[in-house]
Amino acid sequence: MTLPRSHGKARPELPRSRDLPEVPTEGERPVQRDAGGRFAAGNAVARGRGWRRACAKMLGRHVDDPVAHAVSEDAWRLFCAGLRDMPNDGPTVRALLAQKARHDALAGFWSTEAAKRGLTTKDGMLAEDRAMKHGAAAMRLAVVALDIASRLATRTPRSEQTAPAWMVPIEGPKETP
Repeated sequence: MTLPRSHGKARPELPRSRDLPEVPTEGERPVQRDAGGRFAAGNAVARGRGWRRACAKMLGRHVDDPVAHAVSEDAWRLFCAGLRDMPNDGPTVRALLAQKARHDALAGFWSTEAAKRGLTTKDGMLAEDRAMKHGAAAMRLAVVALDIASRLATRTPRSEQTAPAWMVPIEGPKETP
C-alpha cells in the first residue's frame, strides 16, 4: 500500500480487489471430539478466547438495546464468516474484519430502514444515504483486510528470519598486536 501525499496529508492508495491475487482458503476445520461427542484432549476450542471477547466488545454484542443487539449479532456472524476466508487471522486482520463486519451490518440495517420509511421519502433517502456510506466503508476495509492478510500469510516467520544487515553483534574492543 503506497501513501502518496495530497493537500499535505498522507492518502492511502488501496489496491483494487480485481488486482489482488486469488487467496486459497482452508477446507472444513476438523471437529476435535471423542466418540461420545465431547471435546477431546488437545482440542483448540478455547484458542483465541481473548480475541473473541475483544471483537464482541468492538461489535457491541453486550448491549441492552434490542435493535443494536440484533445488528451486533449480524456483525458477529459476518465477522466469523469473513475470518474463515482470510489466509491469515492475526490481530491486525481481526481488527479490520471487525470494523468491516460492523459497517456491513449497519449498511443492512439502514437499507432496511430506508425500505420501511419509503425510498422516495426524505427519511428514506437519508437512511439509504447512510447505508451507502457504511457499504463504501465496508468495501474499503474488505480490500485492505485481504491485502494485509495475504501479505502476512506469505511472510517468513520471525523465528526463521535472519538478522537485518544493520544489526551487528556487539563485540568488545579489539586487541592490537
